[in-house]
Amino acid sequence: MSCVGCLVNSRGMGPAWLGYACVVFQSVWFRNAGALAGASQLVACGVGHRRAAVEVVIASLPQHWGFLACSGVADLVRALERAAPSQEDLRIARDAGCVSPTLASALASEPNAIDVNVPPEGTLLFEGDPVATIEGPLWQVWLAVDAISALVGRWSAVCTRAARLCLAGGNGNIVDASSVAALRAEDAVSIARSAYVGGAVATQSPAAAVDLGLDLRFAPSPEAVALSQDDGTQRTGAWAVQSSADDIVVDLGAGHDEEETLTELRRLGVARGSFAARGLTREPDGLRLRRDLVALEDAGVWTPRLGVIPDPSVHPGRKILVRYLDRAGRPIADVLHSVSERLQPAAEARIVRLAGVQTSSAIEGAVSAQPVLVTVLRSGRRVGPDDPNAVARRRLADALGLLPLPFKRLRYPSRFPVGLSPSLAALEGDLFAKLA
Repeated sequence: MSCVGCLVNSRGMGPAWLGYACVVFQSVWFRNAGALAGASQLVACGVGHRRAAVEVVIASLPQHWGFLACSGVADLVRALERAAPSQEDLRIARDAGCVSPTLASALASEPNAIDVNVPPEGTLLFEGDPVATIEGPLWQVWLAVDAISALVGRWSAVCTRAARLCLAGGNGNIVDASSVAALRAEDAVSIARSAYVGGAVATQSPAAAVDLGLDLRFAPSPEAVALSQDDGTQRTGAWAVQSSADDIVVDLGAGHDEEETLTELRRLGVARGSFAARGLTREPDGLRLRRDLVALEDAGVWTPRLGVIPDPSVHPGRKILVRYLDRAGRPIADVLHSVSERLQPAAEARIVRLAGVQTSSAIEGAVSAQPVLVTVLRSGRRVGPDDPNAVARRRLADALGLLPLPFKRLRYPSRFPVGLSPSLAALEGDLFAKLA
């Protein structure tokens, strides 16, 4: 995956059809000038090489979203394992003033040393869950967190929109019509892949269809049909929804109310055909990923932190996320544990729901537990292959099938229980007390 295209100067190879050449940095480190400025500051002041642990956390979901479907893991791993910049990238970045000499030296001489844990593609996540944990030299973590928030946040939103449309349509066939708006073939493929994992059955992007082996499903626009049949006869342009057919592809509109449109079509009796979704890439209002500094290493010892600046919404310390399940495999609660504590047995598991409070409650009905995050990078190197797209799609479909209805309602869903283990809550309480 090539990353950021920056119009720094006229050198480099750009898309021929654009009519000009542009510089395309291959390293994801050069995605954001603000992140580069922060990394430069950290290296220059001497703290950039301390090991740090940072979490990217779902701080809030859109009003009517009860879950987030994780996607973009394959893109993220490819971007981060190739993060070390080339000499040409460094030269162009220095000439353009993108990096300080100190940071340029670190980029040129120090290997990628970050460890990254994320959920497998297609995993359901909930408000309060971490979508990633990152450890490594502080300056590298600082840059990686920016890329993780952008990539996983964007593609997970696409996947979630597709999944919600599939829920709204029942057995309706959702077609990705959003990837055709992407200017780069790589982005079109990523959009279509996330939509497919979310449940879409086909795409309207030729590039994505070829790359992913998806079906192309499309129909001529109403305007093209009208022009081809222009014999002077006045037509309304309307079509009879009651007589829908398998080969009809219905456009759900510009994207701001696709779920409502699909629900209305279902009410009117449209039970066949496909539904083209053009708004999968629209940025969802209310989706916010927070970046929490949870620990810093000092003389070989990890010190828990409540963020860069003490923040009561940050849960301190290096952690793992455990999902507790009932006898049927349905999720009951997600509980954050310290990496240094013994995991709670399912039958004895307790959860603390409020920050700064140590009162716990039992997780009723839990019979098993499983970690949510898996290691995808260790010391900057990939751990294991990418999940096949079909496996990720099945993982999400199975998870939605097991998710209790209150948490997947399309309007006013219940909030899934996410909290802390009693031991972690006690650590948090101690840190709060020291700040008082």
